[in-house]
Parts: sequence; C-alpha cells; structure tokens
Amino acid sequence: MPIFFLTHRMFVSNANRALFITYEGGPVFNLTPKGAMSAEGKALNLTNTAPEPTTAEEYSRRGAVLFSNHRVTEALLDFSKACALAPTEGRYFYQRAMARLANRQRDAALGDLAESIRLAPGDPDARIARARLKVSIAPRAEVLDDVKAADRAIAPSSDKRLAVASLYDRLDEPAAALANYDQWLASHPEDSGRASALNGRCWARGLLGTETDKALSDCNAAIRIQPKNPSYLDSRGLIRLRRGELRQALADYDAALAVAPKNPWTLYMRSLVAAKSGDTVKAESDRALALSLDPNVVERARKIGL
Repeated sequence: MPIFFLTHRMFVSNANRALFITYEGGPVFNLTPKGAMSAEGKALNLTNTAPEPTTAEEYSRRGAVLFSNHRVTEALLDFSKACALAPTEGRYFYQRAMARLANRQRDAALGDLAESIRLAPGDPDARIARARLKVSIAPRAEVLDDVKAADRAIAPSSDKRLAVASLYDRLDEPAAALANYDQWLASHPEDSGRASALNGRCWARGLLGTETDKALSDCNAAIRIQPKNPSYLDSRGLIRLRRGELRQALADYDAALAVAPKNPWTLYMRSLVAAKSGDTVKAESDRALALSLDPNVVERARKIGL
C-alpha cells in the first residue's frame, strides 16, 4: 500500500463524495481487481493505448512515471531520448542524473548534473543534488558555491530550505544554517521533519555559542519527539556544556553514548565535561577512545572554542 501512495496521485472531492486516483494498470493496494467499472456499473478498458512519445517533453513525462514505479532502466531510456531531442533543456539532464543515481551510476550522474547546471545555473534541485554528492569529496569552496546558489534561488518558505540548512551545517557554516532552519521552521509548523530541523537549529546555535536559551528550547522540543535519538541528546549536551550545566551535560552525553557508544565527537565532548567536573580518569579514557576513532575531533572542538 505505501508504494501505491508514493507513485500515484490522489484527489478527494468532498463535493462529489468521491476519491480519484491515477491508474496505470495492475493491482491496487496489492489486491487483484475484478475489473474496473464506471459509476454506472459498465466495464472499463484500462489498457494503456497511449501512442509512443515523439517529443522531449513526452519522453520526460513517461520517464518520470516509469521512474516513480521503480522501472529505472526504462526510465533512463526515455530520459536519454528527452536529452537527445532537447539538448539545451537542463531539466531533462537532471531527471537522467536522478535515474542514474538510482542505478548506481554516480560518475555519470555527476556528469548530467554538471550539464544541467551549465544549462540552468539557477536550478536549486540540481545544485542541491550535486552538493550532496560532492560534500565529502570535493573542495569545500566548490560545494559551498552550489549551496549558496541554491540558497539564492529558493523562496523563503521552500521545503528545500531544510536540505540547504543541512548542507551548510556539514560545511561548517552555522550562521547560514541557522538562517535556513529559521525560515523552514516558520513555514512548516506541522511537518514530520520538525524534530530534525529543531535539532539542527539547536546545534547551529551551539556551534555559534549564542542564544543558548532558545537552543535549549529547540533541543528539548526535538527530544520530546524522539527521546532516544543520540544526535539530539548530543546537541543538548553541547548547549548544557556552553551554559556550564555540567551534570546535565554529562547525563545527555551518557544517554547518547548508551545508544551510539562509538561516536568520537560525543566521547570527546564527554571527556571535556568529565575534565571540568574533576573526573580525570574518565576524561582521559574517553579522550583516548575518541582520538583512536577520529584524530581530527580535537581540531573540530577547537574551532568552536572548546
């Protein structure tokens, strides 16, 4: 049933007391239909009689339908035809890039994204997709250029603000991340992604060392939604450390490590709390384990004044 809802459009008409859905044949909700019927009870022939596409846009639309139904190889063929028929339309190269990614053709997908961005430099989808692919492997300035371009292109209320904020966070740009989390949260009061965004905003303020009251409120709200999420507990630990609340910070780091015991950042942060609390044995033990897992964790902490 979930796959059906992901790959079909639905419209509820209260005026007509009816539910309308797109249908391409095959079983609905994993049930074998006895036959499609009209409102008058007449049998309907739902065989696909659509003609073969002839334009780039038609190939693009059919490819999108195939892709949504996980028929990636067929979708790739249609997207390639769209690219060939309209080689100056960046959107078609973006579609093919997404299909190639689904087909584990990473290098080819990057090539298509580069062409899509060359043709449409302001396309935020292509910029975000390329930044996500390159954030761990490309020069920071190169990835940041894509993120900033996406940031400029999207509306303040855009759902893409969450992706942009997350990328800024990974690029150590907490002020820019904070601005995007603010805009996203203001526009999505009931979104399922609020816990992640609240944690992201808490973390950004923690990195900046500012507005710790607001940061603590955000982390508390995120943890109420997901009480055992180690990332959220780790974020609140940082805020409590910034506030000098060592006992509470230690409790958060203990809880986070109970779920994710080999997180080098959390271990190192707990070592700092232990050292400030006078527990030198625990501090040295946590620090040694953290450095064995990630030698760069000390420099990361130093960058934010810890």
